[in-house]
Amino acid sequence: DHYKHNAVNLERAMHVADIIMVNIGLHMNVFNDAQCEAYRDMLRALFAQVKEWALEPGHVFIFQQTSAQHFASVDGSGLFERHTKRKPRDPCVCTPMNSTDKQIRNALLDEIRDEVDPDHEWVHILPLWEMTRDDHAVHSGLRINPKGEPVDCDCTHFCFAPALSEAWMAAIVRILRSAAAS
Repeated sequence: DHYKHNAVNLERAMHVADIIMVNIGLHMNVFNDAQCEAYRDMLRALFAQVKEWALEPGHVFIFQQTSAQHFASVDGSGLFERHTKRKPRDPCVCTPMNSTDKQIRNALLDEIRDEVDPDHEWVHILPLWEMTRDDHAVHSGLRINPKGEPVDCDCTHFCFAPALSEAWMAAIVRILRSAAAS
């Protein structure tokens, strides 16, 4: 569930899976201190639920970073939360980021991972933000409603891009090989 920690679904997965990969929070608002703390708490709850399972031999837990967004923004972050409003007839343009700041959700992920797994023993990170940081031209772009009318500019979701898919799979393979070697 990319909105929030879904304890029921995670519990089901832990009964049948050897590898679990999750990402939560992409569509959560993380604007202020209270929302950041709520996200931290959600990560702590997720990690507490999965820790014992993840430490069992043969199990691998992967947290996929939240991908980069490429909305035109005043601060260059590309984040939807900071995007500049476009006029209805303006073209949809997903722009390069000019910020080296990590997406806030990923910065909070790193913070909580260091807190709950300081040796990085069982929380494996799939570096999707780094993989998508420079891929502003691979987004879905202009969204069209069933009537064929433009409705929104999508600089969050990515179109199928073989290079991105191959890089994503290669990163997963590296994580699995590393976990198997340890």
